[in-house]
Amino acid sequence: MAPAACPDAEWTRIERVPGNGVCLQCHQADKYDRPGHHFHKQQSAGASCAECHMPPKTYMVVDPRHDHSMRIPRPDLSVKLGTPNACNNCHKDKDAGWADKHVRDWYGAVPAGFQRYAQGLYDARHDAPAAGSTLAALIRDEINDPRIGMVSVSAVEVSRDLSHARVFISTLGEPEDAEASVRVLQGAAGYLRRLLGQRMTLRSVPQLHFNRDYSIERGARLSSLIDSAVRGDHADNGDSEPDS
Repeated sequence: MAPAACPDAEWTRIERVPGNGVCLQCHQADKYDRPGHHFHKQQSAGASCAECHMPPKTYMVVDPRHDHSMRIPRPDLSVKLGTPNACNNCHKDKDAGWADKHVRDWYGAVPAGFQRYAQGLYDARHDAPAAGSTLAALIRDEINDPRIGMVSVSAVEVSRDLSHARVFISTLGEPEDAEASVRVLQGAAGYLRRLLGQRMTLRSVPQLHFNRDYSIERGARLSSLIDSAVRGDHADNGDSEPDS
């Protein structure tokens, strides 16, 4: 995977070499391949570009794969949100608070990456209002399509591995208007996903799946059925209808 900042012509000249050699064909060794940057012994796992910025995860018990999002370690988010971090991938005997303290001591502050959507996805998983409002703002500001009416994001459900997110929307108007809005938004899901990646820090942005929220309609229908049953019960007993 080519880093986003590398022109295609430059990326084609990158050679396969061991260790940090691949990264150092573009990044300055005297700036990045030294203890003043990674704060570990040279040639150790902590000095490896890949171990810190492409931490591996084992799939199917036997298949370790490196993360290709190329991000900085964020143990502070592990403390706050419970997300994984590269530091504790190696230092399994320590907790995220320990790693966070070391990062703060080394760099004098919490390093902030370019991807800042971790809080939004955490809110979505925990049904916090901020998640829906973030997506709703993106839909309002970025999707210019007359088929989309007054859309409200009523709920967001994120899968446990954060790879998929079900976004439930409700709209004012007729049912067919809501269905049209869902179709348009699903067609723009890839675009909205890219915007989330640009604005919000997890290892991947979930795929968005838009769904119509039937809960308001079902609630209204249930309320109508209850009212009808109450009126029927009073009629059977010869009672007058209760005051509304």
